[in-house]
Amino acid sequence: VFALGVASGDPLTDRVILWTRLVGDPTAVDGGGPSDDVEVAYDVATDETFDTLVASGIVTATADRAHSVHVDVTKLEPGTSYAYRFRAGDQTSPTGRTRTVPGPDDAPESFRFVFASCQDYQWGQYAAWTHAAEEKDLDLVVFLGDYIYETNLGDRSPDQSGARVWANQAALTLADYRQRYAQTKSDLRLQAAHHSAPWLTLFDDHEVSNNYAGDVGQADGDQPRSRDRRLAAYQAWYEHTPIRIRPEPTSYDSLDIHRAIRWGRLATVFGIETRQHADPPACRPAVVDGTPSITLTDDGPSCDARLDESRTNLGEAQEAWLGEGLATSSTTWNVIANPVMMAGLNIGTAAEPKYTLDMWDGYPAARERLLARIVDSKVSNPVVVTGDWH
Repeated sequence: VFALGVASGDPLTDRVILWTRLVGDPTAVDGGGPSDDVEVAYDVATDETFDTLVASGIVTATADRAHSVHVDVTKLEPGTSYAYRFRAGDQTSPTGRTRTVPGPDDAPESFRFVFASCQDYQWGQYAAWTHAAEEKDLDLVVFLGDYIYETNLGDRSPDQSGARVWANQAALTLADYRQRYAQTKSDLRLQAAHHSAPWLTLFDDHEVSNNYAGDVGQADGDQPRSRDRRLAAYQAWYEHTPIRIRPEPTSYDSLDIHRAIRWGRLATVFGIETRQHADPPACRPAVVDGTPSITLTDDGPSCDARLDESRTNLGEAQEAWLGEGLATSSTTWNVIANPVMMAGLNIGTAAEPKYTLDMWDGYPAARERLLARIVDSKVSNPVVVTGDWH
C-alpha cells in the first residue's frame, strides 16, 4: 500500500510535515487501495536504524481524502536531520530523510537546495531526480509548479515503449486528478528525491488546466473550464503534497499556499503562486475567424488592458505579504520561488513586439510594484528562481 513512497515538506525550526498515501495500484482509478478508513502509524528517529525514536503515533487515512495523511511532527530540534517511516498493518513504507531549519539566530555556512518544475510524465524518464537524490547534504527541494499535466498527448517518451502513457485521457474530475498524481508519484526516481529531503511545493497552471487564472481557463474548446474542475484539482494537489495547511482544508475554493522558509540568518525562500488570484491574461483573442480560439500559449502583441495598473497575478493579499516579507527580511539572501518567468522577454521583433501574456509580462504594473519594493527597501541579495520557461 506504499506504492507512492513517502515525502516531507514545509520544515520549520521545530516541526515538519510527513506525507504518504495508501495506494496499491497507481494506475487504477481508485488507487487500488482500501475502501474504508485505515489507521497508519508513523515513526521519526535520529537515524535510519530507528533505534532512538523522537516521535511516533497513529493517524487515520480517510477514504474521503484518498487515504492520504499529513502528519505535523512537532517538538523537533532546529537544524537537525531525521529519518521517518509509516506502517499500515504488516507493511512498512520506504524510509525518508528530512530535516528542520536552523534557528533564526543561527548562521549556517551553506544552504543547498534544488529547484525544479514541469515534470510531464508522458515525455520520458525523470533522470534529473536521480541526480537530485544523490546530492550530498541537500537541505531543500523547491518545486515551482506543473507537478502533473492535465492533457494526454500519447507516448512522447524517447523510447516509445508505451510505459509513460497516462492511464486516463484527460484530467477533468477529482478521480482523474488523483489518478494522474498516483501515476506520477509511482516513478521511483521522483520518490527517491522525495525521500532525500523536505520539499517546498508550489503549483502552476497544469495542476488544473493550461494558462488558467482563477476560474477562467484558456479558450481551448473541448475542455471544461468550470470552478468545479479547479476545486477538484486543488483537492487532489493537497492530497498529494507535503504541505502544512492548518486547519486542514474543508473547502478548496482558496488555498493560501504562499509561505516562507527561513534558513537561519543565511537565507529566506519566499514561495508564491500566480494562478488562483490572478486576473485573466489580457489581450487574449476570444474568437478567431468566428470560432473560439484554440491555442497552447498566450503569445501575442500588447494592448491597453495589459498596462492597466490595477492588474495583478498575485492578488492583493499575497502581493502585500511578499512585499512586506522582503522589506523586513534580515537574512543575507532572499530567494523568490516563482512559478512563471518574471523577466521581460520580447518574443516578437523590435518593430512588432510580442509577449507571453500569462507570464509576468502580462502583468507589468504588478512586476514594477514588486521590483520597486525590492529596490526601495534595499532587500539584501534578491534572487528569483523560476519555473515554466526553462
